[in-house]
Amino acid sequence: DGTAEVENRGKQLLEHIGSLLVCTHALRDRIVDLLAMLIREGKALDTYGPVVQRDASTGLPNRIGLETLLSGWWREDEQRTRVLSAIVVDIDRFGRVNQRLSARSGDRTILAVSQLIDETIVKDRGFERLARIGGESFIILQGDVGPHQALTAAERLRQSIEATTFHLDDTEFDLTV
Repeated sequence: DGTAEVENRGKQLLEHIGSLLVCTHALRDRIVDLLAMLIREGKALDTYGPVVQRDASTGLPNRIGLETLLSGWWREDEQRTRVLSAIVVDIDRFGRVNQRLSARSGDRTILAVSQLIDETIVKDRGFERLARIGGESFIILQGDVGPHQALTAAERLRQSIEATTFHLDDTEFDLTV
């Protein structure tokens, strides 16, 4: 009976650690949001350099980097005639990956998904940018692309991710977005 209690306490401890990790990621995302807002209000996005504009896990632009990308697009299109589409990609039920495989595996999964998205998007149109906007969410900016083309690209990406089997250590799993 003592062994069962120790195992139960161990499981509870792991669940609490997992919850704390989720809270930590949410706090990090909120801090980045607030920093982006402060920088935007101060109109000093470019002065902070690339370190504050990149997601440490994926190397992609983060929310602050996204602000910089959008600011550059806005400056280049003085007449406001160019079309800009955005595709938001969110991994379904991602918390299960963290719970089942660990937070470290979740981070590796985020990196694998970001690389798959980057490989899937068409980059020959000029302005195609991928950014991580937090947690398990990404955004693809497509310059000079209308809504129908963006919808086609989003569906192609959804199908690519759904058709991919991800491998981490000895575990295989599928994802949907």
